[in-house]
Amino acid sequence: MRIGFYTLVIIVLSNLLILSNVSAKGVSRSKLRDSDILAVVNGYPITVREFMYIVGIEHRRENLQSNVPKPNLEDFLWKVIKDRLIIEEAERMGLDTNPWLVAKVKEYTVTSAVRIVYKKEILSKINPTESDLRKFYRNYFKLYEIIYREFDSKEKAESEREELMAKGSENATGIYTKLSLMNDRVLWNLLKGMKPGDISKVEKGANGRWFFVKLLSIKEPTWEFYKKNKLGVKSAYERFMRKDLEDVKLKELKKRYAKIIFLDRKIVEELKDKDVCSLGNDERMVARVGSETLRVVDICKLITQSEFKVELDGLLKNWIDGRIVDHYALGKGYHLKSPLREDIQNYRNQLLKRVFVSVVIAPKIEIKDEELVDYYDKHKDEYRSPTLYRLGRIVVTSEELMRRLITEIQGGSDFKYLAQNYSIDEMSRSLQGDMGWLSYSDIPDNYRKNIKNWKKGEVVYFKDGPHWVILKIEDVREGEYKPFDSVKEDIKAKLFEEKVQQELDKLVGVLMKDAKVKIYKDRLRKLEELL
Repeated sequence: MRIGFYTLVIIVLSNLLILSNVSAKGVSRSKLRDSDILAVVNGYPITVREFMYIVGIEHRRENLQSNVPKPNLEDFLWKVIKDRLIIEEAERMGLDTNPWLVAKVKEYTVTSAVRIVYKKEILSKINPTESDLRKFYRNYFKLYEIIYREFDSKEKAESEREELMAKGSENATGIYTKLSLMNDRVLWNLLKGMKPGDISKVEKGANGRWFFVKLLSIKEPTWEFYKKNKLGVKSAYERFMRKDLEDVKLKELKKRYAKIIFLDRKIVEELKDKDVCSLGNDERMVARVGSETLRVVDICKLITQSEFKVELDGLLKNWIDGRIVDHYALGKGYHLKSPLREDIQNYRNQLLKRVFVSVVIAPKIEIKDEELVDYYDKHKDEYRSPTLYRLGRIVVTSEELMRRLITEIQGGSDFKYLAQNYSIDEMSRSLQGDMGWLSYSDIPDNYRKNIKNWKKGEVVYFKDGPHWVILKIEDVREGEYKPFDSVKEDIKAKLFEEKVQQELDKLVGVLMKDAKVKIYKDRLRKLEELL
């Protein structure tokens, strides 16, 4: 099985990260570090890490598959060099202060820093022993039989619960269910102290609705299930442990940063009785963590972006908790150290090129309708649905039977009847040999290579492993051209991209005249060997 080039890029980059910790001068025959320089453009070094980062982006964008050969790395390096000249031009024009760019880089920086902190301070602490897993399994994989009552408001839930308690718990009605608690911490906290027959207190569920339950019975988990599902138990344990560690860490951070956290409770109480989004561009500050502020207008944006109904208290808590974690992660300074520092710079450079294209190049480009029509006429086959073939199949075990069936088919015998009565393939037999409508690419390779004419009525036979296969093209449905109007926007986007590249090539041609470029070919060759 071949490994895709993009997968190789990831593997090599991982190896280079390991090698980057090895102290070495220059490049040896056996080592190449991610910090080694492949080229210098006007004094700016293009490192192995930056180069591999861009290679990964390009191949992800092109969606290369495993059977696509790797590109010529020197050609690709020249592309990176040309991109560097464009980035320098964008910086010269002051586009690196673009608000969208600054916001995106900040978001990427914070997210990356938080990810590193999470890995070092949460995930690294989760390493369960067999005893830990067994104890967790005994507690969390019990099977609870409950009656579940759910309500829109806490008041309604409390009222129904009190009424039920007065009548007696045996009168409980509602949704009857059996469940384990491996995926529901709220229910676990609710049920862990209860005995069969008890009715729980009212609690708020993950869906924002209020509920209580009556516990009917508890069934202990079996060790046979544990043995068969140990990986699932371990996964559930890790989820619970992550939540516990997160809660402890967040509590610690809230205490540490208490002096930089502010919440205007007066405004919060005011907003609870209003439609926040109806207040327009309300700039009043509701909360602050350090230098990060949340205004009324920002709350409206968060509510609008949420897929679920959001309560103000929960929204504010989540925002404050998130900013506390961000503040802590940035305070650790990982974004100022390698390799994250270089990754942030690489990310910023790629976005800066996009800003340059949108601000400088895109306004110059005009695409006329006649160009779109001309492109469609010249590339019409690209906008044609694939030809479909309806295949019939018979699979038999002996060459003798295969040749007898071929003779009968050529003599006019019904293919479907023969498939139903002689094919050893259960699906072929049950469907009278019908494989359905298939495009050329959907047909298996070993079938495709034996079909010669691709015309209706063609019959072929061949050996496929221990069996013999008879195929018949029952029907052919020619592909149809997509109407121009349905593909017009796709063509426009393609022509726009081509014209953008043409403009960039012209600019690079001018910039290259005064550029000072040096390529370290020995290091590039070493990288090719690693790939």
